Amino acid sequence: MSLIALIAYIGRRLLWTLPTFLGAMVVIFILTQAVPGDAAMARVGQYATPDTIAAVKREMGIDRPVLEQFVTWIRHLGELNFGFSWKTGNPVAVDLADRLPATLELALLTLLVAVPIGIGLGVLAAWRRGSWLDRVIQGYAVLGLGVPLFWFSLMAVYLFYFLLGWVSAPAGRLGIRDAPPPPVTGLYTVDALLAGNFDLLGVVLGHLILPVGSLVFIIAAPIVRMTYSCMNAELATDYVRAAVAAGIHERAILTKYALKNAMIPIVTLVGSMARYLLAATVLAEIVFSWPGIGRYAIESTLVADLAPLQAVVLIVTAATLLVNLLVDVSYYWFDPRIKVS
Repeated sequence: MSLIALIAYIGRRLLWTLPTFLGAMVVIFILTQAVPGDAAMARVGQYATPDTIAAVKREMGIDRPVLEQFVTWIRHLGELNFGFSWKTGNPVAVDLADRLPATLELALLTLLVAVPIGIGLGVLAAWRRGSWLDRVIQGYAVLGLGVPLFWFSLMAVYLFYFLLGWVSAPAGRLGIRDAPPPPVTGLYTVDALLAGNFDLLGVVLGHLILPVGSLVFIIAAPIVRMTYSCMNAELATDYVRAAVAAGIHERAILTKYALKNAMIPIVTLVGSMARYLLAATVLAEIVFSWPGIGRYAIESTLVADLAPLQAVVLIVTAATLLVNLLVDVSYYWFDPRIKVS
């Protein structure tokens, strides 16, 4: 497939993404309007006078008809204005700029660790099919598929922090006496490297071990199962038997031929797990006091602060559409036989 055809395909996909995103915006607004609670009363307290509550509603713009509120919201989004959070006292864009890098760092590190581990263990189990190593890996995969993330995270905190003391306290990205690195990307691992502060990098990684480890344990398990099934199917094909008969090294058969031909369903599952990770990070952020956008949305919802919730759901929607596009485009890299129409 030529580069021009690929670019044209991406352009068409982006055009089809626009109505999907617009429809999601309508659904997001309607659902957030259905969130129980009175934002004005939550802001001023239940003992405020009716006149005070009415004045706050006028200030927040929630006394106007729903359609008018929706049009105003769309206009503000076009100006990249996500509204104002009365809970934090900041524009939502400012809060997102502070919190989004924390979520990105957690999610990206989880994927960078979980995907190689999941694929590697799946290939290893298929290569040693029927051995004790295969049974151990399959046992982990079954356990990872059946254990709830919040329970495993709490048990990890109890075991590795409270009992053994091997890891840092589950209290955010840094300790209370640690200063963040000079902001460049907002990702503390990257910024600490850019600053050449390796002591701070160790502190940052120490606080990432528990949340990333918990997420990796859950995320890698289905990747192991999918890789194992696909590799078993590929290793039973005629071309693999022919490669073995030709004396080709086992490592080359596994990685260069069988794994590459098995990558399409594996990549599809990785995309699904990346979308699941967007929701899973919310639980991890709550358990580990991680200052990300998921925790921001939950805390705002509890006090009927709708602007942050709407902004976070929009970001998650855009990320989901981007993941879908990247997965589809990756198909052509793994299998050149695939054509676009």
